[in-house]
Amino acid sequence: MSESSHRAGAPLDAAAARPWVQRSLAQGALLSHAVAAEIERFVVATLLAPARYGDGVLDDVGRGIRAEEADATALAYLTTGGPGGGCLLVEDDLARPGDPGLGDHPGHYSVVDGRILRWADLDGEQLSWTLRAGSSRFPLNAFVLPVSASRAGLMPGAEVGDAVVDAIARQVVAVIVSVFDAEAYVALAEDRAPW
Repeated sequence: MSESSHRAGAPLDAAAARPWVQRSLAQGALLSHAVAAEIERFVVATLLAPARYGDGVLDDVGRGIRAEEADATALAYLTTGGPGGGCLLVEDDLARPGDPGLGDHPGHYSVVDGRILRWADLDGEQLSWTLRAGSSRFPLNAFVLPVSASRAGLMPGAEVGDAVVDAIARQVVAVIVSVFDAEAYVALAEDRAPW
């Protein structure tokens, strides 16, 4: 994909970005592991930060990127030409079912293998919060689906079975993980994805 066809962020070499994404997915839960098993189908990589940070090096070293800049780039990526009616899923690595205040956070969640899976519509008000605060960001494992959460089989507060998780993993069109001491994001997308 050429640089001019990227809607937001800076293009990256997918072969170089894939190991970074795989390391993050390896730290995740059931959905992360299911997506990691199919990582080769994600072939378009984008740094979701201002282009001036796109030197191609992915690491844990902070670059002084302001959260507002990275979030604006990520939101532009997710909402410009993205799948209409789609959703963003984020594995919450800290929250567990029954945690006090779990329902106090904005957005929706389901339970997958004893872990919380948060989601927001790509055109919804909770998208920014879900991406930024839906996990500890170490790791941040987020997934873009071209369908709504309900169409993918997620219901607010409900337990999600293995068959639904496998079906969701097959529908993922992009994976988003954190980079640069969680100051920015890296997206790895399928070629059919609109980015």
